[in-house]
Amino acid sequence: LDIEGVGGQKLDQELEDEGLEADLAQQINDPLVRLGGTAEPQEDGRVRCVVTYWPRQLGLLAVPGESEVFPRQPEYLLVDLVDNESTVYRCWYNNQIELLFGLKQWYDRVKLPGSGGVFYLVPESPGRYRLAYEGEEDERVFIEPQRLKDLLELRETSRMTETSTWEIVQEVMRGHSKGVPFSLLCAEVQVVRQSSARLVASILSSYHGFYERGGLWHFNERDAGKGFKKQKRKYIVKR
Repeated sequence: LDIEGVGGQKLDQELEDEGLEADLAQQINDPLVRLGGTAEPQEDGRVRCVVTYWPRQLGLLAVPGESEVFPRQPEYLLVDLVDNESTVYRCWYNNQIELLFGLKQWYDRVKLPGSGGVFYLVPESPGRYRLAYEGEEDERVFIEPQRLKDLLELRETSRMTETSTWEIVQEVMRGHSKGVPFSLLCAEVQVVRQSSARLVASILSSYHGFYERGGLWHFNERDAGKGFKKQKRKYIVKR
């Protein structure tokens, strides 16, 4: 949504890397926030997989190319995943967008959490992996069930009104009085509105009221009314 504030300036605008504060220019490239999940090879040969809300809902798994879990060619790969009941899930991996498709049925079967569930791919043979889920959660993006319910209610409210992502970030931050890691903030904002990691980072960097301390992002309600930082205008991404 192109919602405008006082003076006609768009409220939601992305900044170039140079305008992002703290280490946000690096964090927006973390697959966990860029793709909504990750798949990381472990020393024991297994692949540790983390899934956030929308990939969980759609049966997707983000598999970053740099993790080298799957070959980089061809563009589309057919992968067989086998669960503990010997059910085979034939999944397609798209190298270009770094997503594996076809896990919705299994996610539902094992009751994977709404966001932050962890499972493992255990290699059995080329192109074939066994699925292993033991109830593990990744605190970087795990959302408690009641919190997820609240976010979904906020999603419905935001859909019925002209709500900027800036306002959504503020509301999400109000639920974290002691601060929140960027990865979890992105995961929660994504539930309410599918937004790029760069946009969330840009809002934190360009508006008064947000600040980073000790690796966590905080929201100061009293400063929020000061609006957009004038010095950040030169970094706005031109569309």
